[in-house]
Amino acid sequence: MSAAPAKLRNVQALRAIAALLVVGNHLPRDEGKLFGGGLLAGTGAAGATGVDLFFILSGFIMLVTTWNVFGQPGAARDFLIRRVLRIYPLWILVTLFALALNHVAPSALHLENNSPLDAVWSLLLIPHGVDPIVVVGWSLQFEMYFYLVFSAALLLVRDRLKLAIGLWIAVTLALQIAGALGGVWWLRFFGDPLAFEFMAGIGIGVLVMNRRYIRPEIFLAIGIVGAVVAIAYSARFSGFPTLPLAWFRVTCVGTFMAAIVYGAVALEARDGRIAPRWLVSLGDASYSMYLWHGYLLGALVIAFERLHPNGTLADLTFIAVAYIVVAAGSIAIYRLVEKPILKAFQRLGRMAPERTVVDSR
Repeated sequence: MSAAPAKLRNVQALRAIAALLVVGNHLPRDEGKLFGGGLLAGTGAAGATGVDLFFILSGFIMLVTTWNVFGQPGAARDFLIRRVLRIYPLWILVTLFALALNHVAPSALHLENNSPLDAVWSLLLIPHGVDPIVVVGWSLQFEMYFYLVFSAALLLVRDRLKLAIGLWIAVTLALQIAGALGGVWWLRFFGDPLAFEFMAGIGIGVLVMNRRYIRPEIFLAIGIVGAVVAIAYSARFSGFPTLPLAWFRVTCVGTFMAAIVYGAVALEARDGRIAPRWLVSLGDASYSMYLWHGYLLGALVIAFERLHPNGTLADLTFIAVAYIVVAAGSIAIYRLVEKPILKAFQRLGRMAPERTVVDSR
């Protein structure tokens, strides 16, 4: 039996990059509160591509950490418990924080979906046709859906994985067509082509676990160049009549992000080439960054407003300080909140959530 690679530091580095991209998705909005048409105006869509990278990484990690348990009794149950314990504690904390902040200063968040029922759906990450109270939770709703499907695949022996993925592809396409024709939100959700990015991550995991390292340098180079071009174009993308935005993300952005993931992971597994240590460390805090960066940016905007900034230099200063504050704040939240929670769960043994994919065996 193959074992998961002992070191997956490049995955952590890619998580950091994905989180930083998502910060770039929301930073122009906060910059605009201070500088009107700021330097980043119109570039927010480029940062949304960080979610595409996250989904591919998620599929990859799920596959390599469960490679040897397909078809085993309790594997699906243990997998779901690990995922729930990994996702929900910090998610519940940030959602309760948002609800409390909205109660104290409702003008700060402008929540429209803040009814008690919306709060329950948001806390449980159950899709219900509107965004969760903490908006970034929309991607976690997809993650939980992906986990449920993957747990069903774990009931099968690994040789049946191709069949399971093929069935998922067929169902996704059918629901996509039905959702597009009928306009029903839940059909569009379960038929969203973003699922294919998760599947791509699974495919990369299969290649790596079988030690198929095919020109990873070329894949990484093509992925980086292509992703840069796609990200730049995403900032101005307005959609084509025959290519909706979701399909653009999957076919263009997702393809190049998949090439990056395969190239980076294969280079580490084959040659031990590892990303800078600081980027790996920042990847440990990527989940905290993803959930909390909006509130860290909001606090920074309040602080800058008191300085009455203006001009290009002040704008550049705000952008630089924003990334520093988000990175430092996320690391602090990870060390003071997220990491202790994960450590407390270690007593659960095989059902404990993975604290990190670094040195995972």
